[in-house]
This record gives sequence, C-alpha cells and structure tokens, in this order.
Amino acid sequence: MNSAQEKLYTASLFHDIGGIVSLIPEFKKIGHAESGSLWARKIFNDEDISNIILFHEDPDKAPDIFIRNLAGFVNNGEKVFNRRHKEDETFGDVNLMSVCTLVNGKAERQYYSEPSYNAVLVDEPAGNGESLFDIASSLSREVKSKDSTYLLNLLRRYTLNLPQLNHTDLRKSFYFHSKFITALAMCDMYYFSEHLSDKLIYGALKDDEKRYLLLQVDYSGIQDTIYTVSSKGALKTIRAKSFYLELLLEDLFYSLLTKFNLPRTNIVINAGGGGILLLPNRDEIKETIDKEVSSLNRFIFDRFGGTLFVSAATLNVSANDLKGDTKDYLMTLADKLNGVKSRKWLDQIDDIFDGVKVLRGDGARLVECPVCHGLFKEEDITGMEVKVCKFCDNIMELGRVIDCAHGFKIADKLYSGPGLPVESYNHKFIFNIPKDEFTHSFDVENTGCIYVFNGSFSTEDSIDNLAGKAIGDKRIGVFRADVDNLGNIFSTTPVDLISYAELSERLSIFFCERLPDKLKVRSGRIDILKGRPMDVNLVYAGGDDLFLIGTWDDVIDAAIITYDEFKKYTGFHNGLNISGGIVLADPDVPIYKLAEISEGAERRAKENESKNSISIFNNVFSWNDFYLNKDSVIAYLNNLLAGADLNDSYVATDYSKGSIQDIYNVLKGSERNRKGKSYYNVVYINYVMNMVEKKNNVKSNLWRDVRHKALNSKKARLLACALEVALLLTRKEEIK
Repeated sequence: MNSAQEKLYTASLFHDIGGIVSLIPEFKKIGHAESGSLWARKIFNDEDISNIILFHEDPDKAPDIFIRNLAGFVNNGEKVFNRRHKEDETFGDVNLMSVCTLVNGKAERQYYSEPSYNAVLVDEPAGNGESLFDIASSLSREVKSKDSTYLLNLLRRYTLNLPQLNHTDLRKSFYFHSKFITALAMCDMYYFSEHLSDKLIYGALKDDEKRYLLLQVDYSGIQDTIYTVSSKGALKTIRAKSFYLELLLEDLFYSLLTKFNLPRTNIVINAGGGGILLLPNRDEIKETIDKEVSSLNRFIFDRFGGTLFVSAATLNVSANDLKGDTKDYLMTLADKLNGVKSRKWLDQIDDIFDGVKVLRGDGARLVECPVCHGLFKEEDITGMEVKVCKFCDNIMELGRVIDCAHGFKIADKLYSGPGLPVESYNHKFIFNIPKDEFTHSFDVENTGCIYVFNGSFSTEDSIDNLAGKAIGDKRIGVFRADVDNLGNIFSTTPVDLISYAELSERLSIFFCERLPDKLKVRSGRIDILKGRPMDVNLVYAGGDDLFLIGTWDDVIDAAIITYDEFKKYTGFHNGLNISGGIVLADPDVPIYKLAEISEGAERRAKENESKNSISIFNNVFSWNDFYLNKDSVIAYLNNLLAGADLNDSYVATDYSKGSIQDIYNVLKGSERNRKGKSYYNVVYINYVMNMVEKKNNVKSNLWRDVRHKALNSKKARLLACALEVALLLTRKEEIK
C-alpha cells in the first residue's frame, strides 16, 4: 500500500479505539474520537492518522481536503452499517452479546463472559471493567509494526469478543465492526483514488451508486480431488491436500488484493472451500479477477486434472444494498455463481489446453504417482516413504508438520529463506515450524504472519494402525457432519454483512480451532472408555463441515464431543444444530469409498424430521435419543456394560457374549419397516423371549432389564443399537 492507503487503513482500523484506551488516564478525553486521536498520535507518530480518527465523526471540520476525504470514507462506512453512537456509555460495564441471537429459532440472550479470545457464553453479563483496562494497556504496548496483517491480527486477538462499546448494538463485535468499516473505506479510497487531494469527495458520496463489487468464489469437485489417495500415510496426506486447496484460494485472494493495494480486511469470508471479497467496482478489477481465476484453474488442471474447478461470480452493489438484508443480494450472487458452475471449463477450454504440458514420446519411461495419479518421468519421482511426484512429496511433507505449524507468510516464488516452502500458483507459502521440533522456522514477530487455524488433529498417519487400536472389533470409524440449514439460517431475521460474516467466522473458529483442542479429552459419556486416549484424525474441519476418521469406538465418542461442544459454543440455540453420519469399515477400504458411504450416512441424518440427528448402523436417531436422554443408546450401553472390565483390546463382561448376541438377534428378527421407517414388533419379541426363558430357565438381571425395554418399540430400537455397540466392544479379534 502507498502512504495514503496505509494512513487510511490504520486510522479506520482503530477509528473507535478511543472507546477502549480512554480507560488509560493519559488518553482520557471527552469523546472517543479525541481519545483515539491522542492515542494514535503517540503510538504511530503520525499526524494524519491522528486527524482521520479525530474527525471521522464530523469530516467537515477537518483541516484540509485530504483529511476530510479520508475521514469521510470512515464516516461513510459507519453510516452504511447503521451505527448510532452512545457517547454516554459507561465503558467496561457491558459484554458482547452472541451473534447467535440473530439466528432463526428461539434463543435466550447470551453474552461472552469476557473480552478474551477464549471466552465462553454466559446467561448474564458480568462486565468488562478490569479486563478492558488490560486490553487497552496490552494493545498500546504491542503495536510494534504498521504491517497491515499484523495490526489486524492484533485487533482480532484482543477485541473479537468485545462489543462496539460506544454504539447501541451490543451484538456487534469491536473487531468485526472495525474490519468492515476499514474494508468499505479502502474500497472508496480506491474508487476515487485520482482526486483524494484536489476534490472534495466526501460530500458527493451517493448511497445508490454501485461503487462496490462482491466477488464470490467456490470449488467444485473437492471430494473427488481430496479423497483419491491410497498411499502410506494417507490420513495426513489427505488433511494436507484439503488444506492445500484452502491455500490456493488464499493465494487467489492475496493476488487480487495486493495488485490493488487492498488489505485482508476486504476478505469477507474465507472458509469451507469458498469465500467472498468486498472490492471497488472498477473495470480493471473485474478484468483482473477473470485473469487470476483463469490462471488458477490452469494451475489446478495441470496438478489435479479436470476434477477440480474454481467458479467465480461478481455482483455490483451500492451502499443502500449493503445497508439492507444480506439475503437480498447474496442470493442473487449465489445464483450467478451456480450459473458459472454449470458451464465450468467451457469459457477456459482454449486457455487450459494451451497451458497444459503434455509429456510426449521422447523415449522416457513414465511412472504414475500413487497420490495424484499423474504420469511423470522417473527422475521427477521422489520421496522417502513413498515414491511420488515432487508436488505430492511437498504436500506430504506439509502433512507431516501441519499440526505444529504456527503460521505462514506469503512470498514470491524466488523466496529461498527460512521456513517450509509450499508452492502455489502465484506465490509460495512459507510455514513457520517450531525450532525444537523441525528446522523450518522463522521469526513471526512483526512480520504480518497469517496464523494457521487448519482444523488439524491427528494421532496416526496409518489407517491400519488406527484399526489396531480399536477396542474389540478391529475396524475404523468415519464421522461426517455439518451444520443444519446453514443457507437459511437468517431467513426470518434481517442481518447485515457484518453479522453474516461474523457467524461464518465463528463457525470456522469452532471447527478449526476449538474442536481440535476438545478432541484431546473424552466426552465422559461412555463409561467403559473413560480415561483412554482418543485415537482420531481430523481429515477436514472448516467452514461448517467435518470429516473425521479414527478407531470405530473413538469416532462414536468424537461425534458426541462434537455435538456437546457445538451446543455449548452456540449457547444451546435451538436453531443451530449439527447432523452427521457414522460408518464402520475395514481398514483396507479406500478413502474415496469411506467418503462416499459416510456422505450417504450424513444425508440420511439430514433427511430425518427436523434434522439435528445422527445416523449409525443404518439407523437414524435424534441426538437426544442417541445420548442425551435417560432412555438413549449410550445410556443403555452403559447399563449393559456396567461392571465390565476394559483390557488392552476388548471389553470383558460377567455374562457371556452369547447372551448379548441372543438378545440382539431377537430384536433384529422383530424389526419391521413401514413407509420407509423401521419399528419393532413387540408381540413377536414377547413371544420369542418367553420361549427362550422357558427353554433356558433364564433369570438374570440383564435379561429382565432388556426384556422390560424391548417390550416398547421405541426403546427396543435404542436397545438394538446399544447391543450392537456392546457386541463390537466385547469381540476378541486381531487386526486382519
């Protein structure tokens, strides 16, 4: 960015900082603009930045046209997002209200317990007084660089869960408010860049002028690209491969933003294999978008063939549009994007084939890479554990260290300094790995390093090793899930772009940051497994999606942890739920097949009435029936295995495995189907169990307990699932 852009960026990012730093006596003034201006003058030693903050509430009082215009851009951003100031607000006595209160459905007001990054939701606001003073002091102390990404990271760390204190809406995070005001101001500055100092622009801004451009991009064919791996170390390779696809979009966004000197604030959303950018509506930007997307697709075609494609669509919007409900314009943008997806490759077919490098018959022996299945000359095949192409070897190395990565910076392709380099279509991503574990490290302080929140958590890189750690039956499990009805989650409540983006980022924070940490500790819901380490791998976690592989027993516990923690994270909002499917498989089933069958299980769960369900063993249960209710699958499992012993490889019970099998056979034999829904014939169950009792003189407590449950069709269904889990846990089996 040039000097003027850096001044506007810094001033707009911290335009309301006075609401925080006014708690420091040195910066205490009558209004937040005065306090913020005084703080900026000391911290940045820049009179222009100080004046932009000082006059952002009333640009007409600014001393010259340049400051009036830049302060006016900040002021316009506040008008677009409809902020009403409350200068009489007592700073420190309020907490940020959860954005989830805007979501469809019934929700009690809930607040973040404190401004810190790891705050939890609570029912009553407790105040921010002392911690707010700490934030003001820390921010003032840690502003060591004017690097745009560094400053944005700093603001996110300290103000993500802090309300915009000098405004009336306590559901608006200080961080998101500041980010979007900055994004809009930077768009206006670019749009009017020719006349910043010689023409008064602020007074001529028109709310109906389509001077903004929304760009939406999305992948097609992710599953076919990621899951076609059958090599050793496949689990970490797949995670790295899916993360690499995220990096490609990161490179696209970075390339577009840097070409027009725009900061990362203009990334509205970047999650789940897609994203939205807010840009100035200028012809040269539209032309550059077309060129960059075409260049990226050419690179993708060269690396992955025709299975993967990036679609992009743009929409011209005005300030009036952005003031309104997001669904009024985002649905139009999504329709345009779907139209592009329907004709993928068509517009670029000539460019693609001009750019593809074809190996011709020069006598060289061609070898297939077992990961990407491309054909390469023998000298281009490398690798320590598995012989793969150089590109896949780089991805596999990323997979080995991804759990330890502290962040990455983006460099040009000629970079040869410290850090682990991963090549993209335009740039290199340089990953920072701790020195005590790997050699790929660099100093992230003041560098604008982009932190890695990749949803990575793994315990094994081999599916065979995972299966061998399972209790009882030596199989693996897969859990695939996502958030229900996300596309219509704001359908009954109008929300602006800030709230829309905040919910998206907070969902990403859950799946990419919070969940990996929570999977380190068991749910405590399955009694027999308490105290054991978790053996699961997050293959993909981002946006609102989850794909997890582990031992079959730990995958069941991981599904419970996911739902438990998600409900806590969203304040138990009844409009925010997860549905998912669990499947069990032998370790030799290919990854792509696991993805396919788990997708089917997830789909069955979402087809259940009201969703909010889990599918397992081809049955679908609400989460209440699966583990939350007194009568539930997991409750019945705990009863069945009460008093059992857990050794290294299976569960030993006081009663014979045959008795569990007998009961299970009776229940499954009574299962019937009516209009696509299963039920249990209790008359048949009663008849068969009477026969068994008389023949074998059965009088055990187990038999009496299960018979009582089995004579209720709903309970019989829950019991059958619990018995199936118990059978698997008690199986004595060596891995095949």
